[in-house]
Amino acid sequence: MSFPESLPEDWALTTLGELIDEGPTNGYSPRSGPDAKGTWSLKLTATTSGHLIIAPHSTKRLYESVASDSKYWLQDGDLLVQRANTLEYLGAAAIFTGETRPFIYPDLMMRIRIKDPTARVFIWRFLNSRYARAFFRLKATGIAGNMPKINGKTLKALPVPLAPQNEQRRIVAKIEALQDRSRRAREALEAVPPLLEKFRQSVLAAAFRGDLTADWRAQNPDVEPASELLERIRVERRRRWEEAELAKMEAKGKVPKNDKWKAKYKEPAPPDTSELPELPSGWVWATVDQGVVEPLLNGRSVRTREDGFPVLRLTAIKNASIDLEEWKPGAWTEDEAQRYLVKSGDFLVSRGNGSRKLVGIGGLVQAPLKEAAFPDTMIRLRFPPAQLDLSFVATLWNSDVIRLQIESRAKTTAGIYKISQGDIRSIILPIPSLPEQVEIARKCSANLGQARILETLAKRVTRKGSDLNNAILQKAFQGKLVPQDPNDEPAADLIERIRREREAASPKKPARRRKKKAVAS
Repeated sequence: MSFPESLPEDWALTTLGELIDEGPTNGYSPRSGPDAKGTWSLKLTATTSGHLIIAPHSTKRLYESVASDSKYWLQDGDLLVQRANTLEYLGAAAIFTGETRPFIYPDLMMRIRIKDPTARVFIWRFLNSRYARAFFRLKATGIAGNMPKINGKTLKALPVPLAPQNEQRRIVAKIEALQDRSRRAREALEAVPPLLEKFRQSVLAAAFRGDLTADWRAQNPDVEPASELLERIRVERRRRWEEAELAKMEAKGKVPKNDKWKAKYKEPAPPDTSELPELPSGWVWATVDQGVVEPLLNGRSVRTREDGFPVLRLTAIKNASIDLEEWKPGAWTEDEAQRYLVKSGDFLVSRGNGSRKLVGIGGLVQAPLKEAAFPDTMIRLRFPPAQLDLSFVATLWNSDVIRLQIESRAKTTAGIYKISQGDIRSIILPIPSLPEQVEIARKCSANLGQARILETLAKRVTRKGSDLNNAILQKAFQGKLVPQDPNDEPAADLIERIRREREAASPKKPARRRKKKAVAS
């Protein structure tokens, strides 16, 4: 974004260096740690938002105790500017408020001091405008690396559209009033996602207690009980197991002489229901092991190769479904990936994650538009769609009924939460009749769909709020936020007065006496 091409008559375009009383000065970053007992320092996150945030996550304790007369101690009114960060946050600025010597500031920040409180706030607002951020991005070095940087010379060279001092006061007051209204609206919107999550979980809890379909059951008393569909699943699972065992024997050239080999089959153990709540009439408790018709299968880990066969990323699990566009080319062929190809109706579960809330989340594969395999970060479950409505399973899986069981089973290693096939097989599911499953999935979809619409709307309004704040700053520094007053002292006169005051305050260096050249005799 370029700077305003034209400014109001009494404004002046100057540089930040002409308005600074002291600085810029880089901070100091000695070693820190959780057991340190020395000086407290701000972290970069203390000013990233454009406002000062003093909190445990934005401060750190140093092993070193900084001397009381150090130049790094912060004073009330110091302006801190981030000299290194991602391009999005480079140059973010905040005003430090507080007593002298509670904190120093880190090397990734620069400090400037502006004595006049109105000018200080005016400059702070300008530093967080799109005009200033665009300038810093343009002048940054190290763009190809992870941490673009600006230096003090660049900061001082920042062009500043300066309003007359009285108009600065009016602009600052107007910005604060408008952004205060925006802040209150944002805080109200921030309460929406947690409320929607509570609503979602209350809908799901009602669904899997049977409350959501109580009227439906009263109107449909003669549906087949879930115990009968569970028996059909048992028969189907055994049939598939026997077919798979015969195929293995035939591949080895073996022909069974009798049926003794069938004795190796193990029926899944039913769940212990002694401490489980009572279910509605016709429902049953069943383990995942009782509900699947094939053994669970972990995916395979493959490196990336540009011309390889597609393998899904863990991020493919989204909103109880699988996004088949989230894949990478794997270092394997289609033939090597055959065992791990995903099919319509497969249910994929995350084996591990750095967050306990995300381990074990699952998603349903819809009709694949392209062939892809699943990685070792996922486990495949295959439920029989003739007995278990797959939309019902996907909805159930990510409810608290299942989440509490998964999170209690998850084990952590090196900060990664993991869940095994055995853990998943033992998870207990509430199973209603197939028609009621379909009705539950339909009602949940309708209710949760409304929640998703509201959440999307809240996010959109929040983004517009951010755009509004940027628009407020843009108009402010174009001279369009408040009316001009012809009686205000022109900004050019203000700049000249600041220059004279600075010169008067600066001690004059004594003139250096030139040595006389020796004269040859």
